[in-house]
Amino acid sequence: MRRLATLLVILFLAVSFSPLFTSLSQVEEDTGPNFVSSARAVTTWSGVVQLQSSYTVQSSDELRVLAGTSIEMPLGARIYIEGRITVLGEETAPVVLMSGISTQSHEGLQFNTTSNGRGSVIRNLTIDNADFGVTVYGSDPLLDNLTVLDPDYVGVDLFSSATPVIQNLHVDEA
Repeated sequence: MRRLATLLVILFLAVSFSPLFTSLSQVEEDTGPNFVSSARAVTTWSGVVQLQSSYTVQSSDELRVLAGTSIEMPLGARIYIEGRITVLGEETAPVVLMSGISTQSHEGLQFNTTSNGRGSVIRNLTIDNADFGVTVYGSDPLLDNLTVLDPDYVGVDLFSSATPVIQNLHVDEA
């Protein structure tokens, strides 16, 4: 009887440790020459986002902005895109980028060359009260249904072989 109890204890212990051995063997398999690792961080904004200063989407990261989000920016602030941005506004719930104080202007969005080829998409975005709406340096974002209201200088600015795809652009009071 005692041998049976000891055998059962050993069996239960072996069964409980078997997932550990399986996991270790999978780790060894996965770290082989075909293993691909990505340090990509995905940040999601929704509701009301109040920035205190400029914001940079790093080259290995993605910023997702959900429909209906309002982004309030301080004087002179800009969102720099070095990685990927996905703005998921809808016609009935656009994303709005505006100044936190109506008498002060922010500097909009800037796509840098490091964002080229990363698949940035802006859909249904309204930019209000900016010095510059969207500035693109050598990048290729898709801008679909972009509205820039009352830019102080420029609605959309393209530099350094920029190749954006722009559909349904509306600039008012430029």
